[in-house]
Amino acid sequence: MKKTIVTILAILFLTIIVTSAGAIYYDEALTQVWQSRKDLQKAFPGDPNQNQKFIDWAKKYGWKEDARLIAYSPFYDVFSSIIKSEVSTLNNKIETLQNQIN
Repeated sequence: MKKTIVTILAILFLTIIVTSAGAIYYDEALTQVWQSRKDLQKAFPGDPNQNQKFIDWAKKYGWKEDARLIAYSPFYDVFSSIIKSEVSTLNNKIETLQNQIN
């Protein structure tokens, strides 16, 4: 039972992280990272959302350097689908537990 609770809490924690990362629009995250770093502003002048070289940087390096750019990771779709599956499983377990309590 303790192992199940720990597993549920771990899944919930990961879900919150991925969900909150996904809640930030790509462009908003990109802008926030660019605004927070003078080196990026110098290397990629102008509108960060229109600068393809900066977007390419985010896809190649940025997601590794700043968690706000997780959506630019080549693995984002895989992580997202795994989390969605785990959330569904977690919701089913919660519903089962609620039914047992009632």
